[in-house]
Amino acid sequence: MKFAIAYFSETGTTKQAAERLGQVLKVTPLAIEATVPYTNADLNWQNDNSRANREQSGQATPPTAKPLTLPDFNVLFLGYPTWWGVPPMVIHDFLAHQTLAGKVVVPFATSGSSSPERGEAIIKQLLPKSDVKPAKRVNNFSIAQLKAWVQQLGY
Repeated sequence: MKFAIAYFSETGTTKQAAERLGQVLKVTPLAIEATVPYTNADLNWQNDNSRANREQSGQATPPTAKPLTLPDFNVLFLGYPTWWGVPPMVIHDFLAHQTLAGKVVVPFATSGSSSPERGEAIIKQLLPKSDVKPAKRVNNFSIAQLKAWVQQLGY
C-alpha cells in the first residue's frame, strides 16, 4: 500500500497532525497552499466581512490552491481545519485539480468544536469516483492515537 498525505493548515494545528501522521505512515506530508496566503485578519471568524467568512458563504471568489503534484499512492490522507463546519474552500479547488478516481481518500480534520461528518459528506460529493472513508477529527492526537486510527482503517 502506498500512502500520501496532503493537508491545508493556516494556524499550524492541522500541520502538526499531518506531521505526526507522516511519522506513523512513514511519508512526508505535502502542504496545500492558497495562491493568495491568508492573513490573521482574513481568518477572523468574528468579522462577517473577513476573507474566510466571505469565501465560506459564497460571497467572494473561492480561493485557488497552488499546484501540488502528489506522489504515486493508493491512499490519500487529506487534512484540513474545519471552518464553519466544513472544509475550507481551498480544499475544493485542490481536489478539482487532482486525479483521484479509484483512489482511497481518508479525510482528517482539526476543529475546536465541529464534528467532521459534514466535511466528509462534502468530500464525498466532490469525489464521487473515489472511496472516501469516514472522516476523523484529530485535534491533539498523539502518534499512538494516530497509529491506532490507521490500524482501525486496516492499514
